Amino acid sequence: MITKDGAPRRRVTIGCLLTSYGGIGPGFDFARLFLSLSVVAWHSFLVSYGGIWYETSFLPSPARLLIVWIVPAFFGLSGFLVAGSMLRVNKITVFATFRALRILPALTLEVVLSAFLLGPLVTSYTPIAYFSDSGFWRYLLNIAGIIHFELPGVFLENPLRETVNGSLWTVPAELYCYLILIVLMGLRVSRNAAFMLAILTLIGGVVGLQGLADPSTVAGLKPLAAATLVQCFLSGVVIFLWRDRVPASPMLCAGCFVTYLTVFYLVPFLVPSVGALCITYCVIYAGMIRFPRIPLLMSGDYSYGIYLYAFPIQQTLVWLAPTPVNPFVLFALAAALAASFAALSWHLVEKPALGLRRRFAPRTTINGAGSPIAPV
Repeated sequence: MITKDGAPRRRVTIGCLLTSYGGIGPGFDFARLFLSLSVVAWHSFLVSYGGIWYETSFLPSPARLLIVWIVPAFFGLSGFLVAGSMLRVNKITVFATFRALRILPALTLEVVLSAFLLGPLVTSYTPIAYFSDSGFWRYLLNIAGIIHFELPGVFLENPLRETVNGSLWTVPAELYCYLILIVLMGLRVSRNAAFMLAILTLIGGVVGLQGLADPSTVAGLKPLAAATLVQCFLSGVVIFLWRDRVPASPMLCAGCFVTYLTVFYLVPFLVPSVGALCITYCVIYAGMIRFPRIPLLMSGDYSYGIYLYAFPIQQTLVWLAPTPVNPFVLFALAAALAASFAALSWHLVEKPALGLRRRFAPRTTINGAGSPIAPV
């Protein structure tokens, strides 16, 4: 393109904007907070109405389109942020340690609070029966990414029965993302933009062929399977590596969104590949926009805590209520309580844990590094 004075106009890229913003998009914090609260909003309906409503009313409705992109967008944005961390540390042990320090403290706290405090208060079992049940000990495996949703005798009469924390389903996919990056770092190809693009294309092709062979894998909310989340994460990594060539364009963002809608409705087996890349670009572009700041909610990185703590809080509120709970009321109460828990978790547990990173890499600049559900 040519300017009015005849000089060539420099194309604005994601990399240009990142440089002008000092390395971190001004909208990233807002985007993560918005996505985490969107998860709370969606879960408010799921927890209020239960599994039968999900199967009979939600899945056949167009509303599912408003839901299926939320968690993938989280993963896409976080892949972009984690890629920056990967390039800065450039050492497997340090990278793995950084990720563990971000994920495990809050996850461990949530699992322990649910098992040792919430469970005994709401279970229909006696204390002896509760703590001696093998389900109690299995629940603790959530800390290691081996997911179990039930605690003995807990939430048996809720509309969404027996599920203590449905949000934990993304933890294995998160671990897969880190494992893939660690393997690629070990092979010394994680910095190679062309190779990473080839890997993304290959995985997308394999996932797409699987969806074409078995359409049931992309029915309803199945596009949110682990493969799609990993694909979004890798899309974020690839966009970061190509950031100096990827344009920051509102028209491209709009085109990606239209493409996602088209794929979702007409060729759903491409959702885990083409759709994943489109959603990832849209959320990264949103991260380059200056949104209004909310000082109280942005005094710390609360998105991870909100994501973790909201679901058991919602289930508890429904359990306590003598009558069915309106999902809008549930959202308002759960969001406020989850934000409070998230703030305590951040200031008392997560932030101190992150301070330990400098012991492992004292010369590394630490900012903007993230994770699918726990961006730093």
